[in-house]
Amino acid sequence: MRDTVRAKTSRALKWLARLAKRCLLAGMSILLAAGAAEIGLRLAGYRRPRIVGDEVAREMTMAPNAEFVYRGYLPGSFSDVENKVRLNSSGFHDVEHQPGRAATNTFRLLVVGDSYVAALSVPLEQTFFRRLERRLREEDPLRRGSYEVIAMGRGNQAQQKERMYVKRAVPVYRPDAVLVVFFCGNDIMENCPETFSQARNFALVYQSQVAPRKIAMFHRLLWMPGSRLNGLFAEAAAAWYARRLDWFVPGLSSGDLVSPELGVYAQPLDPLWSRAYACTDAQLKKMHKTASALDTPLWIASLAGPQVLGEARANVDWSRPGSWIAGWCASNGVPHCDLNPAIAAAGVRRAFWPHDGHLNPAGNAAVVDPLFKFVAAHAGKLSGE
Repeated sequence: MRDTVRAKTSRALKWLARLAKRCLLAGMSILLAAGAAEIGLRLAGYRRPRIVGDEVAREMTMAPNAEFVYRGYLPGSFSDVENKVRLNSSGFHDVEHQPGRAATNTFRLLVVGDSYVAALSVPLEQTFFRRLERRLREEDPLRRGSYEVIAMGRGNQAQQKERMYVKRAVPVYRPDAVLVVFFCGNDIMENCPETFSQARNFALVYQSQVAPRKIAMFHRLLWMPGSRLNGLFAEAAAAWYARRLDWFVPGLSSGDLVSPELGVYAQPLDPLWSRAYACTDAQLKKMHKTASALDTPLWIASLAGPQVLGEARANVDWSRPGSWIAGWCASNGVPHCDLNPAIAAAGVRRAFWPHDGHLNPAGNAAVVDPLFKFVAAHAGKLSGE
C-alpha cells in the first residue's frame, strides 16, 4: 500500500516538475518573443503612441499670429506628429504677404481650401503651396521672374466661407488667379445645412461619449509607458473598444458611432445627400460669380482622403465626389486639376499620416508636380503664351 502511494506521489511530483519546466520555458519564450518584438518595433521606428486629449480645443486657436503645437484635430485621436505652428497676421498657416503688388511682373496665385490647405500637420516649408512657389521661381515657366503663392486654408469649412476669403482677399492682394482646393468628401457635407447639422450632432456624441472613454481605456491599458509593444497593444485595444462602444454603453447605438459624412459616398444616394450635392453646386456657382465679378479666373484642384484611394467597400461609391466635381468644372468652364492620381502613384500609406488622415510631407510633395504643370499651362493661357 505504501509503495503504491509512494509511486503515485513520485509520478505526481514528476508531472508537476515537468509542468513547471514547461511553464518556465513557455514564460521564457514569451519574454524572449516580447523582447524581440520590442526591439523590432524600435528598429522599425515605431514610437510610443500618444493620444490627443481634451486640451486640444484650448491649445489650438486660429487667431492671427497664434502659436501652438499641432498634435491632431480631435480628442481621442492618436497623434502622428507634433508640429510647431505659427499663423500669420491673417490667421492662416503661411508666411506674411504684402497687400497690392510688389512688382508688376509677379505672378500671384491665391489658394483657398480646408484643412488640406491649412496643412497644420506639416512644417510650413514642406507644404504643397510653399513647394509650388519655390518650383515656379526655380523653373520660371511664364518667364515672369517672380512668383507668389498665397494660402488661405481653414479646417471645418467649405465653399461658403472660402468664397468670403476670395471676396475679401482678391481686392487686397490682386492675384492673377484663384485656386480652390476641393476636398471630395466633407466639403459637400459642409455646404448643406442639414448634413452639416448631422455632422455637428455626431461630433457632440463623439466628444461627450466616445473620446473620453477611448482616452481612459488607452491610459488604463498602458501599463509600461516606455514599452513600444505595450503601446501598440493599448492603441489597438482602445481603437477596437471605441468602434464597439455600443456593446458597453447603454443607450448608445452602432449608428451613433458612424460618421454621417459617409453618406456622400453611399450607393444608392439618399435624397438628403442629393440635396448636399445641389447645395455644393450652388456654392461653387456663387464662388465662380464672385471671382468673375472681381475679374479673376477661378481654377479648381480636387483631392480625396486615404479611405477613398485605398479601401474598397460594398454599397459605397468612393469615386462619386471626384467624378461630380470634374463634371461640374467641365459644365461651368472652370479649369480642373485632379490630384488623386499623383497621390495614388505615391502610395496612400506613404502620402497620408496613418491616423491624422491629412497629407504628410511626402503627400504634399506628391501633388506639386501636377499643380505646377496645371498652373503653368493655364497661367500661360492668361498671358497669351
